[in-house]
Amino acid sequence: MRTLTDWKGNVYMKIAEKTVFPFILFLYPLLLINQGIDITDTTYSLGYYRFMDRMDITWVLATYLANVAGSFLMKLPLGNTLLGMNIYTGLLLSALALICYYALRHWMDGGIAFVGEMIALSLCWCPTTILYNYLTYFLFAAGSILLYRALISDRKSYYILAGASLGLNVMVRFPNLVEAALIVALWFAGWLNKDKISVIVKKTGLCLVGYFVGIGSILLIIIARYGMDSFIGMISGLFGMTEEASDYTLIGMLSDIASAYASSLKWIAYMIPCIFAGIIMFYIKRGQYERLKKLLYCIGILVLFRFYLGQGMFSLRYYNEGSVFQWMMLFLILSVICCIAGIGGFISGRSYKEERILAAIVLIIIVVTPIGSNNYTYQNMNNLFLVAPYTLWACYRIWLKIKGRAVYFPFQAFAAAIILMILVQGIGFGCRYVFRDGIYGEKRDSQVENSSVLAGMYTTSENAASLNSLIAFWQEGKLSNEPAIFWGDAPGLSYILDVPAAIFTTWPEIPSNTYDALDRALEEIDTLPTVVLHNDTGKEIVSGEKSDLILDFIASHNYRCVFENENYKVYQQ
Repeated sequence: MRTLTDWKGNVYMKIAEKTVFPFILFLYPLLLINQGIDITDTTYSLGYYRFMDRMDITWVLATYLANVAGSFLMKLPLGNTLLGMNIYTGLLLSALALICYYALRHWMDGGIAFVGEMIALSLCWCPTTILYNYLTYFLFAAGSILLYRALISDRKSYYILAGASLGLNVMVRFPNLVEAALIVALWFAGWLNKDKISVIVKKTGLCLVGYFVGIGSILLIIIARYGMDSFIGMISGLFGMTEEASDYTLIGMLSDIASAYASSLKWIAYMIPCIFAGIIMFYIKRGQYERLKKLLYCIGILVLFRFYLGQGMFSLRYYNEGSVFQWMMLFLILSVICCIAGIGGFISGRSYKEERILAAIVLIIIVVTPIGSNNYTYQNMNNLFLVAPYTLWACYRIWLKIKGRAVYFPFQAFAAAIILMILVQGIGFGCRYVFRDGIYGEKRDSQVENSSVLAGMYTTSENAASLNSLIAFWQEGKLSNEPAIFWGDAPGLSYILDVPAAIFTTWPEIPSNTYDALDRALEEIDTLPTVVLHNDTGKEIVSGEKSDLILDFIASHNYRCVFENENYKVYQQ
């Protein structure tokens, strides 16, 4: 018989699920919107949105929908400021978390879905202004949810919409072609249901219709605006840049992903003997002193984690990715184990096909997410919106299944400890970390007072002083908005100064922009532009063949240095 306390608890939980949890998920991504002025990736993307028509056509088309969306957001109120763009793009992250939360509530406990989304949001290290990442995760999640709904309801429209979401995603970032691997979940469902080949082919066809409509609708716009030759040139350009950027090759990416998992197995290796020791302990005098054994075992886990801390596996410096990355990897390995268990029917039984299909979709998301990037498994860290809730739910189901069997406690304890650490470290990280600003613990307590673009944003005093003096020089010298060459890790100066690039990119230093392309671009310059060099504090500019090209260009055309501070040098004729 249910008590009044049980009834009240259920009422409060329902209220929380309908109002409190969504409200928190809506606001949480906006927590640090006025923190950090990063002159690399964050503002590099914003420069692409602002000067889209003047940038390298390869990257404009390879991330076309993201660039169009960013360009549109810049036309909205406050869209011409970094703070405004942080708000708009942060709301996309809110929408992503809320969509996944509401979808998952149909299939699992709302509280578990909420905690999972909090973990996912907390681990988002990438700046929200990089829309080709977050639009990718948004459409990938939408396609996954729609495909799952299609497979459990067999509605034709869901198959088409799922395909359309993934097709559109190809035009957000061309390497998203690999997300078509989700079709494997459809074939797996067909095998589970013992569908005829003709039925599976028909469902696959519906997905393909949506997929090609999604791609084709945007491709027609590209062809009308840029021509088919430009699109074909984009594809060949992407393959061509792998000559200097080997980490963008398929082998390079898979190697990086494998190395990330391999490095994390080191920490798993310490857990294995502890688990076996725990099993032996619970077998000795089985059924006796179980509470004491559990307490001692948990103390042992704390000792092991203190060892991890001492070995640098994680830290309490939440302004740095190192505080949480390895915990994310252990959580990801736990997720893979849960998916395999779910696919095999070990969680809910082989007859419950819906859960097995969901497990297959989540596993595909884990495998596919990092492909197409050179960031190891950091992309997984950004895209746990379906993975984290599923993992928590699967663990909860497994724990219910083995409830009362003390011999399994070591497995439960380590799984719970990993979840607890990813939650605690993740929230600490999510509340402190700002991309490439204050990454050594410096306070972000200063503003760049002479820039309307950076109004309302806080950064470190050193970064603020350096940018203040550069912007003041630009304004006092009445330098025009004519194109300039930017060299170093400062492509965002184009956005901040409202100055387009005089060559094909504002970031020629990165490996994907080749030496030959830079050489050609410098030779084709007719009117000599201003050149801005960037260096990290106390260091010279990055050395290399491409740096030599820039320095030779400056010397051969008799440029002179007209401004210099700790981080920037400005050269003019």
